[in-house]
Amino acid sequence: EVEELIKLQRQDPSLLRKLRRAMQWGEEIRSVLTSTIRLWALAEEREDTSPFLHGFTPPLYLAPLEDEEARSLLRQEQLAAEARPSISDEVIEEIRSRCDNHPYLLQLVAKRYVDTGELEEALEEVAADDMVSHFFAVDYEMLSANEQGILRTIAAESAASSGSLEERLSLDKNLLTGGLLRLESLGFIRRAKERRFELRNHFFRKWLRRAEREDSPTSDADLSDLSQRITSLLTDLEEDESGHKPTPQELLDLVYDELHDLAGRYMSRERRNHTLQPTALVHEAYLKLVDQTRVSWQGRTHFLAVGAQLMRRILIDHARGHRRAKRGGDWLRVTFLDGLLASPEGDLSAEQLMDLDRALEELAAIDERQARVVELRFFGGLNVAEVAATLGVSKRTVETDWSRARDWLKQHFAAG
Repeated sequence: EVEELIKLQRQDPSLLRKLRRAMQWGEEIRSVLTSTIRLWALAEEREDTSPFLHGFTPPLYLAPLEDEEARSLLRQEQLAAEARPSISDEVIEEIRSRCDNHPYLLQLVAKRYVDTGELEEALEEVAADDMVSHFFAVDYEMLSANEQGILRTIAAESAASSGSLEERLSLDKNLLTGGLLRLESLGFIRRAKERRFELRNHFFRKWLRRAEREDSPTSDADLSDLSQRITSLLTDLEEDESGHKPTPQELLDLVYDELHDLAGRYMSRERRNHTLQPTALVHEAYLKLVDQTRVSWQGRTHFLAVGAQLMRRILIDHARGHRRAKRGGDWLRVTFLDGLLASPEGDLSAEQLMDLDRALEELAAIDERQARVVELRFFGGLNVAEVAATLGVSKRTVETDWSRARDWLKQHFAAG
């Protein structure tokens, strides 16, 4: 644990100087220090003599593998031909792209793919792996506050120029340049088109955005920076000052996790053998969503609210295509509705989903806001504060509408 030398420097600088002389004394000695980036703090300890790291070869960062090295690793070319895993060139290139040639992630994704036979399933398993999240958290904590700020800003904007980073972070140009160079050397970022910086690793990008959402929840009074950036991207698809025009992929990268969570909530209310999976649902909803460039966006809650409307329509369309020729079933509407509106648990057949959709249309003819509250809460998964922010009313009003709408729906279904 070479980082312990930092503590030793604070306790007894003279002992650390003696240790450096011993490690660099004589041609028969070779010393290799392997540590986290934190050890670089010793380069700044000057006091009355050279810092501890003086005399060692400048640091070599463990960067991603080269393309051919990554391909060789995935093919397991060190094994006999008959012992190698069966992975097509197409899958190998997709894994390389998602992992950005990160040696540990390459092996982890490939192993999950060999086990499951489904690439998307393997990718989702790795993204949700607690051990992977822990490694990312440790790597992130090793960075300086300035470097963490740079990564957060790039993640939120999908890609950023040095000029926009300097403006948003109010960093000295030399500090920003040094931070960008080190983050690039460590494999966190890369230069994309037009010298804009982006996060290299698909899994780290997902982890960082998830961590940001957990640490900085959006309130109805103060929209988060993420909400404002989503609003900016979705309302203005024109070129920015640097001549960069956000692409659909960049927009999807920014909003994918939140939209995917919303799709997951949809599917949890569908029957377990539903043929439309959350990943397909979120992509279809997104493709419809980004066409609506004339919508007057109001931040995250409005974005998710429109997403909820789109996915409701997608599910209804899908249900119409798969409904049974004969209506019926022995389910109890009132019992079904009690459980349905009380919690997000439980299955929902295509026929039940269509019945609920028709009931909401009837309710909207009587009280449009009550129907909207149900849609936002049930289909969108928004809480009371988010619904209130979206509709521009008080939380008490939302609670009242929610209660009255539930009573109306119960009576509606009880009447058959």
